[in-house]
Amino acid sequence: MTKYKVRRPKNQQKLDAGALGGGRFGGTGSQADQETLIKYIAFGLAALVLVILLAGILYQTVYLPNRTVATVDGVEITYGEFTKEVEYERFQLLERQLQLNQFSQLYGQDFFADQLAAVTSELNNSNVLGNRVLDRMIDEEILRQEADSRGIAVAADELNTYVEEQFSFYRDGTPTPVATAVPPPTEAPEEGAEAVPTTIPQPTLTPVTEAGFNDLFTDVTDRIARYTSYTPDDFRGRQEMVLLREKLVDEIAVDIETTEEMAAARHILFDAENLEDAELTLQSVLDGADFAALAAEKSIGPSAVNGGDLGEFGRGAMVPPFEAAVFDNGVGIVPELVETDFGLHIIEVLSLGEQDKAEDAIATDKEEALSEWLVEQTNAVAVKELWWQGTTFDSPSEAAYYGDFNATAQAAATGTAAVASPTPTLDPEAETNTQVESEDGVEVEFEVDTEAEPD
Repeated sequence: MTKYKVRRPKNQQKLDAGALGGGRFGGTGSQADQETLIKYIAFGLAALVLVILLAGILYQTVYLPNRTVATVDGVEITYGEFTKEVEYERFQLLERQLQLNQFSQLYGQDFFADQLAAVTSELNNSNVLGNRVLDRMIDEEILRQEADSRGIAVAADELNTYVEEQFSFYRDGTPTPVATAVPPPTEAPEEGAEAVPTTIPQPTLTPVTEAGFNDLFTDVTDRIARYTSYTPDDFRGRQEMVLLREKLVDEIAVDIETTEEMAAARHILFDAENLEDAELTLQSVLDGADFAALAAEKSIGPSAVNGGDLGEFGRGAMVPPFEAAVFDNGVGIVPELVETDFGLHIIEVLSLGEQDKAEDAIATDKEEALSEWLVEQTNAVAVKELWWQGTTFDSPSEAAYYGDFNATAQAAATGTAAVASPTPTLDPEAETNTQVESEDGVEVEFEVDTEAEPD
């Protein structure tokens, strides 16, 4: 057998066993290098995680709260300001929902079903809620800027007095109660039908002492702060905006009419299919026949028993065709039949004139004028950002809110708490048509349709 001898080049070094790696290949130096490398990797990963966490914290606490959701003539409304107002609005909606649920138990679910559905829908639709809040914030910023330009401001003592009176504390004594309008008559319920409330007198406010006001104000603002980021100063700021709006509405809506056209009329109502009889009766009236007698004999309207007399009314009280015939033809018999959804009318205008508008009607007209002005200003100076849409606004959560309510109520029922339930607070900006008062003093609002039709 032939043997071969392999020569290694002189410049090739022998392999050190340690250079082949640690472990079974030997070499403690290699193991130390590996441990150092692992430490570097671990430190690098930890640093990366820390950077990611810090970036997230900075995004949530610095970048996002200061991101713009609207600009009003150069003034930015930030996401942080926006979400604080959304929280407060959600709290108000939860309070409203609680009120409606309580009164549903007293007066029947059906009576409040539509309002409950509307509140629940808004609580569950963040885009709708957010848009409404942002629109309000834009309006308020426009009003602030307009007030500044006109030199209008709310004095500190004026604001203090207003806030105190919201809690029934009157430094100068309780104001004289203002007479309220008599509610319109309602149709008698069907026999056997469950009676539901229509209008209930406003509750009488019990004046409180200054100490009582301070306690009540603290209770209310603490309750709000429990569920939102709202501070007592934020709460007072909302009241200040109410006063500022009242001052501006008088400045902006200066051209509102304070008088209104009035008319007195009577009519004879025929079924739309009874055209021939209606035409013959109209001719008889034009020829001088007794209008009241013919109304009593032929009219199918409830006013027939009064000779067709409808009394006095202003514009907007009757359906448009009837109103136009009364106000556009002058005093006397309208020389042609007037058709409405109710049938065919023979109309006699008894008088036309003017009278001072009711204070609430003037206030409504002023608010409408202000709203129109705000729309014009918004289109001119405001820009809304929509990037926030799709955000889920769930603070305060219904679970936490009703969990507190149920826990408090249960504690009261078992005698372990002094109060029965959290008392819903009222938003001074809420619009009400009618109020109902329960035995525990909680108020709820509901609408009553007061528009009249010619009968």
